[in-house]
Amino acid sequence: GMPGAGGGASGPAFIAPSAGVARGLSWTGHSNLACDHAAAGAFDSAAALLHRQIGIVNFVPLRQHFLAIFEGAQTAVPTVGGVPPLSALVTRDPVEGPPTPASSSYPGVAYGVAGLVDVLALVYKSFQSGKFSEAGKQTDTLFALLPLVPAANRAEAAEVKELLGIATEYKVAVTVEIARKATGAATPEAAKRQLELAAYLTHCNLQPRHLLLTLNLAMSLAYKLKNFITAAGFARRLLELPDTSTAANVKLAAKSRKVLQLSEAQARNAITLDYDENNPFHVCSASLTPIYRGSPAIRSPYSGAWYKPEYKGSVCCVDGMATVGEETLGLVSLNASSRGSGNGR
Repeated sequence: GMPGAGGGASGPAFIAPSAGVARGLSWTGHSNLACDHAAAGAFDSAAALLHRQIGIVNFVPLRQHFLAIFEGAQTAVPTVGGVPPLSALVTRDPVEGPPTPASSSYPGVAYGVAGLVDVLALVYKSFQSGKFSEAGKQTDTLFALLPLVPAANRAEAAEVKELLGIATEYKVAVTVEIARKATGAATPEAAKRQLELAAYLTHCNLQPRHLLLTLNLAMSLAYKLKNFITAAGFARRLLELPDTSTAANVKLAAKSRKVLQLSEAQARNAITLDYDENNPFHVCSASLTPIYRGSPAIRSPYSGAWYKPEYKGSVCCVDGMATVGEETLGLVSLNASSRGSGNGR
């Protein structure tokens, strides 16, 4: 049977207006999107869909959004004094063509792609100004919202996937940088670890202006620790970036050329690092160490974050919600029954 409006133990204490349930049940019957089930108050089946599609086991970050979607799909229309208001449900317009009876089987959802883009702009701003824990919290907001946004068409579904990829890269980068700052440099081991983390950070797929910041940091640190071969590698990468040759970065370009010249003259490394710039790798999100190409690896079925096999079954520390190493369908944001949508992938 279909879960009721109460949503079981994890649902809210209040009950949906009885008039809404019948219509809401048609939403759950027509849709494979968690947001549509949440709008109907069917929180259990919304959770079951997210578990099946992207391996979610920790629903705490989603609870407030389930409630917001449920409340946002209900309206009350005042009538005459002394008569209770009429309750009505908010539906979303069909993807194409005029509204049909079938299109009213999809609820209006309070979240959309434009809102996700706004949150991403905040992530970029925080990262640029070095507020890494803030940037981390903002990526967490993205991870909680992304599975609950209904895409209007294939282009929007692709945009949602792209936003998920960006959120993952920035959360990994923020995690690495926060760990680096917490490492200190009091011992040779700590200095080695700090330089390794700075090096890994330069391999996250970030905006060019943010990559510039990470390369400058890694280059300066490597040079300071007398890892001249490593420093030269970062200096070369900096000088290859188009952003480095802009008027705003004249000083950085000059610094990079100087570091490259001095490092090539010294041509030695004081510290042996677990880092090979010529060997492609992914950062294990739990151990923050490289997984070089060809080594066994597993991923989070939601964020796609990479892990060494020993972390199988743990909750992903990037998205905070999915079980690492589970094989699932992946994020679904387009309804399977939407016209011309294919299978929503």
